[in-house]
Amino acid sequence: MLQIKIAAGVIVVLLFLGGLFFVVRLSEVTISKIEVIGTSVADASLIQRIVEEEISGSYGLVIPKRNTLFVPNSDIARAITGTFPIVKGAKVSHTSLTSISVTVSERTPVALWCAQGTEEISSTCYFADETGFIYMVADSADAYVRYSGRIESEPVGSSFLSGKFPALHAFVAETAKTLGRTADAVFVEPNSDVALSFVGGGELKFVMTEDATSTLENIASVFASQKLKGRTDFEYADFRFGNKVYVKFKE
Repeated sequence: MLQIKIAAGVIVVLLFLGGLFFVVRLSEVTISKIEVIGTSVADASLIQRIVEEEISGSYGLVIPKRNTLFVPNSDIARAITGTFPIVKGAKVSHTSLTSISVTVSERTPVALWCAQGTEEISSTCYFADETGFIYMVADSADAYVRYSGRIESEPVGSSFLSGKFPALHAFVAETAKTLGRTADAVFVEPNSDVALSFVGGGELKFVMTEDATSTLENIASVFASQKLKGRTDFEYADFRFGNKVYVKFKE
């Protein structure tokens, strides 16, 4: 009697697995169409190819990843962002039982990161987004502030200043606005000393700290003084030494 029950149980399991194997492969529940939305710079056809690779194969040789109920959405998103630095995020949506759409959001450049001591924009400067993430070689330098400083590895895929970039970038913009100048380039040294140069000449030197408001107020106060008010012919103004400010004018 026990052997009969065991045999019956095995048969039931085999029938279930066989039925499952058949059902999950029905064309009515198999992804056959992939649409990529939101690309402007990234190659949509290459993203589609990555999706195809991610939904190939199966789980445990039984359930195909192409089945509409078992599409590996998170794996697809990670594969896309890991392959294309310009892609900030990817979201997989089911538009029907046989089709999915992948909506990607691309990074927007706010600045450039440039290799120190070089001049060719096309080969040595890279676009960086609002977080300081460096994602592609720049094809234009127009309207962007150029940052330079130490990057430990390959620029593309690295983050400049590890979380401190947004505050510095905002400070640079506010400082330029306060002085009525246009920021041109920013060099950050390993010890957090910063040199900010302007279009038309002139350079500010300061230390990058968490108290950016105090530094900005100090700069605004000095340039509002009788000695500097309205003058644009300074060679540099050095704010790195506390209350002592050193200013050199062009000869």
